[in-house]
Parts: sequence; structure tokens; C-alpha cells
Amino acid sequence: MIVISLFSKIIATFILIIYSITLVEAQFNCPSTPSSKEDLQTFIVQLSSPEKAIDHYDFLKSCFNKEINDNIDQLIDHTVIKIASFGSFICYIGQFSPSEAAVLASSPGVIRVENDKTANLFAPTGTNLTLGPVGGNGNLCTSLTEFQAPPNLDRIDQKSPPLDGKYRYPATSGLGVNVYIVDTGINTANSEFGGRAKLGPAYCDGCSNVDDTGMSIGGGFSQILNNVTDQLVNAGVHVVAAAGNSATDACNISPASAPNGIAVGATETRTDATADFSNFGRCVFIYAPGTNITAAGNSAITALATYSGTSQAAPHVAGTVALIIAKDGNKSPAEMKVELDKLSTKGIVTGNVSRTDLNNRFLRLPDCSK
Repeated sequence: MIVISLFSKIIATFILIIYSITLVEAQFNCPSTPSSKEDLQTFIVQLSSPEKAIDHYDFLKSCFNKEINDNIDQLIDHTVIKIASFGSFICYIGQFSPSEAAVLASSPGVIRVENDKTANLFAPTGTNLTLGPVGGNGNLCTSLTEFQAPPNLDRIDQKSPPLDGKYRYPATSGLGVNVYIVDTGINTANSEFGGRAKLGPAYCDGCSNVDDTGMSIGGGFSQILNNVTDQLVNAGVHVVAAAGNSATDACNISPASAPNGIAVGATETRTDATADFSNFGRCVFIYAPGTNITAAGNSAITALATYSGTSQAAPHVAGTVALIIAKDGNKSPAEMKVELDKLSTKGIVTGNVSRTDLNNRFLRLPDCSK
């Protein structure tokens, strides 16, 4: 009787396990094992809400045997998915076969599934220099003035040429404003930063934090990346993006095509014509100087480097946003775009933009006297 009882318990337990597995598969509609011919690919999955995410993560654990990890430094592999959520934007990254990704796309609570894409570096062109700082500052009323200013800075503090060799900017100088930069790295010890620059995290394996090229990052069109950008804007972040250096429609790349961000095209520093490499089109919100721009380099603490690109144009706009915030207080991102539009010089950009286009805006700094 003891042997029979033990055997019965084993059989009952086995049946219960099989029943439980069947229930899990039925509950989550677990996909069949993918063909061995399918290679795993990296996918980005956007979910609709935190509540839906709870069930979805259980689905991943039960049907795909995935470990859920929310450590930003976690590298993904075939066993681990990495949560990349903030605020109400719910997203994760993981490796799946194409057929598994198709199952995910049709699962409850999933908004979108996209292949991970290689980000392109909007590589500038130029030559490293070892020049010292240019000019000096003088205190004039509520503004500071840099004399013998480089032409790109000289250009954005006045409505139209000819240049006067001076760069006037608000005396508050962006005080108290934090600017977060997604880039290929900098030398924080460079004297141009005045001790204000700090390194954030690196988001790729083996990446260096120190780089002197000032390359912004973008790529082909990605609705998820645009959704991330818009979510940041909804959270009150002013997102400034390089329009790209492919001489094509900026609406075809992300995050420049995100409707609520601030995409910046590049102009020739001395002529206000669009640079021959600059992306263009209705998704470009504003233009700024982007050729032969001299800024901090990385070869020495006093080194400068000169490059051209929309990666050089975008910082002019990000810096202007900081100047506006320090001078007048913060605004919502929508109000900031209105302020940039109000300050800008209209209809002066030539080249791949008509003088009558609504986005024919050339960057101009706030008037320090007001």
C-alpha cells in the first residue's frame, strides 16, 4: 500500500505540473518553438501602460524564459531583457527570433515592436587645432560681450550681417541650467568648460567617454525613438536634435522627425545659406551656423577643434535655450519653441529652404536689454 500510495502521489504531481504548464501556455498563448534557422535579433518593444507591463513581463518569463532586468548598465543577451522605461513611457529591449517578435507584436498591451537599428554618427569634418581661448569678456549693462568673437557666435547675436566682431549674450550666462548631451564623449578637463562639465553613463559596451569629434547620434526613421522624444517633451524636457548630414529630408530620420522636438539644420557661417550637407524640410524647426565651428578638443586641456555639421549647429540652439531659461525662467517646451520662433530672424536662410517657408528661421539670442 505504501508503494502504491507513493507511486500515486508521483503520478498526481506529474499530472499537476503538466496541467499547470498547459494553463500557463493557454493563458499567455505561448508560441511554438521557433525554427532553428531563425537567428535571434534585437528588438525594441513599447508597451501601453505599467499595468499591461506586469502581465507582459510574466508572459516573457513563462513563454520565453526571459529574465527581466531594469539595470541601465545591463547588457542584453538571449536570456535577459532590459527595461528602458521612464515616466509613462514603457519599453524594453530583448533578443527574439522574427517569429517570436511577430507574436509579441500581436500580444495584449503591445503598442509597437521595432528592430533595433544602428545609430549613425552625424560625423563632422574638420581638423584639430591647438589654439588658445579667443577674446575676452567685458560687462556691459545686463550683458557680457566677447570681443574678436568667432563668426558663428558673432552671427547669432544680431539680426543680419555685416558682422561686428562682437558676441553679446545675457549676463546670467545660463546660470543654474543643466544641459544633458547624448554624444560620443568629451574631455571634461578642457578649460573651455570651466569645470562645469561632468560625464554621464556610457550606453554601449567598450565605449570611451572621451572623444573630440562632437558627433550627435541619429539614424533611420524610428517611431519608438520619436515616441521617446515626445515623452521627454511631455515631461518638460527641451529636446534639441541635429537634423542630420545627408542633404536629405529630415523627416526620414529620428529623432529629428519627432514633431515636438527642436530639429536644427546647419547654415554656412558667413552666408546664411544652408550647408551643402545639412538635412532640410518641414521637420527642421530652426537653422544655426554649422560650418567651421571651433570648440573644445580633447588632445589637451586648452585644445580646440574645428568641425562642420548639424552636430555643430544644434549646440547653438541648446545653448540659447539655456540662456533663455537663466534670463527669464523656465518655460514649457511648447512655449520655448514659441520663444525661439519669436527671437529668430525670418526668411533669411537660402538654399534648400524657401524664404517663404514657415520654418525659415535663423537662430538669434535673447535681447539682453529686456
